[in-house]
Amino acid sequence: MIVCQEHERKEILQEKAEILLKHKNKLEDYHLELSNNCLEAGYNIGICSIEDIIIKIEPKFNDDNVKIDILKMLNECLHDRQVYEHLSECYKIYYNEKPICIENKLCSSLYLFIVHMFIKSVQEIVKHGLYKSFYKEQNILKGKVKGKLLIKDTINIHLKENVKLKNKCIYEIHGINNLENQILKYALKKAEIFAITNTQKESLYKDICMIKESFNGIDDRIIKDMDFKKINKKIIHRGYKESLKLAYEVIKLLDKNIYNQGKFNNIYPFYIDMAELFERYCEVKIRKAIPHSILGAGYKKGDKDSKTGTRALRPDFTIKKNDVINTPYIFDSKYSIKYKYIEKQNDNEEEITEKIGEIKPHLQQLSLYARTKKIQEKVGAENSSDINLCILYPVVNDERDGYDFESLKINKEIEKKYISKQIEKMYYLPIKLPTI
Repeated sequence: MIVCQEHERKEILQEKAEILLKHKNKLEDYHLELSNNCLEAGYNIGICSIEDIIIKIEPKFNDDNVKIDILKMLNECLHDRQVYEHLSECYKIYYNEKPICIENKLCSSLYLFIVHMFIKSVQEIVKHGLYKSFYKEQNILKGKVKGKLLIKDTINIHLKENVKLKNKCIYEIHGINNLENQILKYALKKAEIFAITNTQKESLYKDICMIKESFNGIDDRIIKDMDFKKINKKIIHRGYKESLKLAYEVIKLLDKNIYNQGKFNNIYPFYIDMAELFERYCEVKIRKAIPHSILGAGYKKGDKDSKTGTRALRPDFTIKKNDVINTPYIFDSKYSIKYKYIEKQNDNEEEITEKIGEIKPHLQQLSLYARTKKIQEKVGAENSSDINLCILYPVVNDERDGYDFESLKINKEIEKKYISKQIEKMYYLPIKLPTI
């Protein structure tokens, strides 16, 4: 097994490098680079397998004393509706790949989170009512014909029972007993078994018990992969597309070949995009304090200009000037270890210049946002000098609580600022990551 951290350049044996080079497309798909017998990972953590070589990527902030609690980060995001709708962009699981026989706590955490996310999405669906549609049903009717008469089946009934009043018909009904809801019910039953076999999942089991009553009028059936191809692609009911996607994942993850005897015996290759997850985690922290009406968040799905189709400038977060906060802000989350010592206030000018040089591309990016007219209009600024630019960076030190965004409401001056001629309105705000 090859074990390394994000952005670490790990030297590997030449024979392994030769095997990996034969699968260049797979390496790119897993966001891995190989050159000069050295393997390098990007912002993704996870586990994958190429032939017999297992590659495991761990968070770069992990060490012997501290480990980031990925599940806690995901769960915090899960409790904000606006944020959890975009969480699927944070991870990818390769269901078409061969499962890996290895115990991995991070993967178990991710699987548990996906089950939680599925239950959360079904809860939202139940609130608004289950999707109704026309679906075909076959029944033996007495003394009448409805829809299309199945002549062959009806004759067989007459000959077998010697009763000529019974007719087998196929007809359409409008109701909730459709394929889409049958898929959700099947995945819900899988999730219920998962919750029962894990005594620590009591809250999950309670949530399932509350919503499964809504599926009483829906047939029980075993769902196969081909059933997902028959789903109505034009379904517009709120949350159904995401719920059906998560149902597919839950069915795959809780398959008896993967999950057995209360544990995951095999795991699918997967990765978690830590930069994207950190961005969503920052969004949760900001949304707790800032009114949603003045907070803007940029997402990957909307990072292209609708007219030109080219990539558009997308600040991570913006705060519009209003009666509550009289200064507009642009935030950019940077999941980087370079900011570890950025907050020291006793640096001399030379040390400040050196540190700024290391993060110069980040500062240039924020500066570009502030100089863009469309973004100035969005935050209610007349020019770039009116905007406060803030970089959100991760910290794992137990002594720190991270930045409290509530202070923005009282227009309190942000601390942790480098007073430099190069940057006058650039701030560095710590966001504490949960640790195990």
